[in-house]
Amino acid sequence: MIHSPTTRKINTIDCDSVVHTPYLSVLHGEFPWCLDNSEETSDSGDIVSSFDLVIADLTSNTKTSARQKKIQEHCHPNTSWIPYTELFMKEHSSMLVFSPLESIGAYVDALLKAGLSYHTTYLWQKTRTEKSLDNSDPFLAILWASKGTPDSVPFVTETRLINPSLIATTNNSLPVIGNSEKSSLLQFLVQSFTKPEMLILEPFTGDLELMAICQKLSRYCLAISRKRSLVRQAERLLLQSLQQTA
Repeated sequence: MIHSPTTRKINTIDCDSVVHTPYLSVLHGEFPWCLDNSEETSDSGDIVSSFDLVIADLTSNTKTSARQKKIQEHCHPNTSWIPYTELFMKEHSSMLVFSPLESIGAYVDALLKAGLSYHTTYLWQKTRTEKSLDNSDPFLAILWASKGTPDSVPFVTETRLINPSLIATTNNSLPVIGNSEKSSLLQFLVQSFTKPEMLILEPFTGDLELMAICQKLSRYCLAISRKRSLVRQAERLLLQSLQQTA
């Protein structure tokens, strides 16, 4: 069960295996059902209204390679998870949804129906190198919504464009975590939307980047992944971290 940092550091709610550090917890399962069905979470009130930031990236979980089917899925994405996610958000907390450009309208409608306040959509402009690596569109939308009125605007960009130069300017005085452009983006967002000791939920974990960033920046993170192989990778990462701090 997850408790507020004021009482104790996060424990791992687990459907399979338990590995956690003071700041990181990994759960193998499908959001949100694994949280509801876990024997250790019969009292779901422990994690309701707990998180300061939700970062939801379903773009890395796309399995289809057929272009026409991919476009159809982008225009009609699965948004059923959004109302459940709202239950786990604190008042004044934020949600960031990574989305293909074709999915923006569907996600905005779902966010509003869930009772969240939609603010804006940022565009992440990838570099040519990053685009060639993942063979995707040069732009990715990042929708910002909040539960109630946010405490502040995290950053201002007149064009709503997030590019490497903006990230470099913001992160200039801070240590760089990770080598990829995606890591730089996540670090920028975590630093913009949260402060140390705040709680972050990653309901659709596709890699270890956000977990590594949260650990370095002293944010509490609960990561949920359907990939058993990724959970094993996370276990090795977390065990190495524990050995280094022992």
